[in-house]
Amino acid sequence: ISGATPGTNFLVSALLMATGLKGAALIGTIAAVGLGTHLPKLVTFGIAGLLDAELLAIGIVVGIATLPGGTVAKWLVDRLPMRVHTAMMDALILAGGAGFLWTALR
Repeated sequence: ISGATPGTNFLVSALLMATGLKGAALIGTIAAVGLGTHLPKLVTFGIAGLLDAELLAIGIVVGIATLPGGTVAKWLVDRLPMRVHTAMMDALILAGGAGFLWTALR
């Protein structure tokens, strides 16, 4: 849903993991949160006239380009032990937080 855009997704992920969500439920919930935040943006920018056909086409192409990654991620989640998936998510969350801190402190 979010593509490769950096954002606060690592914070949402950490909060959801703290509630006990794991595996496919975690990934699905993160995707639903992304959809819930990006659709209003799409509508708002469209109504404001800031989203032309070219930008919409680029967004659709970028979105389609993320589908193979989602398929690979589903395959991995289905096959990895839960503790390995959780450790990978923890590492990604720490990396995202470190990246935000690095940007803020530069």
